[in-house]
Amino acid sequence: MRTRFLALAGVFVLLTSALTYGAPSLKADIPFPFAVSGKVLPAGNYTFVVDNNSRTIAVTGTGQGSAVEMVLNRLAAGIHTTSSDAHIIFDRVGDNYFLSEMWIPGLDGFELRTTKEGHQHQIIDVPTGGK
Repeated sequence: MRTRFLALAGVFVLLTSALTYGAPSLKADIPFPFAVSGKVLPAGNYTFVVDNNSRTIAVTGTGQGSAVEMVLNRLAAGIHTTSSDAHIIFDRVGDNYFLSEMWIPGLDGFELRTTKEGHQHQIIDVPTGGK
């Protein structure tokens, strides 16, 4: 119980400090349960916050849980983003979804998971209003 509390407190501190200092983030409504760092989170509204110092992305949902995923690689933005285009990509393997990539306008992409299994991409477009 104490370990779980400390982990949640750590995610809260990470998220709070990242939002306070303007860390890149996205908010999205994810319509299906998905896995992040071995933890399955239910469908719902989530905030995805990048911490460049620790090379992680914190995923936090209101009353739905949270998790932190390590960034495997940075991906050249190229054709994936514009000044108003953001999206989160999940790998779908069977009926399971895994957080795979995140793209924020003006930044290179973030690769979070790779798989050799047969999979499909499920893309969640995130409106940014040209910010």
